[in-house]
Amino acid sequence: MAQNLLNADHLAYMGKSTLEPQRTNNFTVIFTLPASVNGDPVLLQQAMDAFPIPKESNNPIVIKYGNEERKVAGVAEWDSIEFKIKDFIDKPIITLIMSWFDKVYDARTGIIGYTHQYKTQGTVFAFGPDGQHSRTFLLKGLWPVKVNPGEGSMADNTNNIVTVTMRADKCVEQI
Repeated sequence: MAQNLLNADHLAYMGKSTLEPQRTNNFTVIFTLPASVNGDPVLLQQAMDAFPIPKESNNPIVIKYGNEERKVAGVAEWDSIEFKIKDFIDKPIITLIMSWFDKVYDARTGIIGYTHQYKTQGTVFAFGPDGQHSRTFLLKGLWPVKVNPGEGSMADNTNNIVTVTMRADKCVEQI
């Protein structure tokens, strides 16, 4: 019998062949902190509020010939990633983040660190409603490039969010 595509019976239905949505709140990210950074990376995992999966693009190389041109694959690159991290007064979240950021550039001394002191990797796990991993992304060469410690506001009564912009050399989905 042909499937009726006029209704939504094929979406998240009780049969075996369903289209179960990937929920945006079913994720975690695990950082492997560089050896030069003191702190517990589990704090960042537990305090994570939101972040995008890095966008990948390929900038084409243009080959001109006569009055025409052809495009071929060029250099791959990944966009910056904005991690939104909940700030907790009783846990050293901001201290851990700034300790890592200081390895990139220490404003007290003016010293820029070596890449082995600040670059690391992270792993993003997106999982299904039963907790089983459905997707894994490896963030290679990950490092903080910008830290926004949040803001105070007398008009709000919400958790402070620290925004850490990071760059990754590469984001690879593990298949």
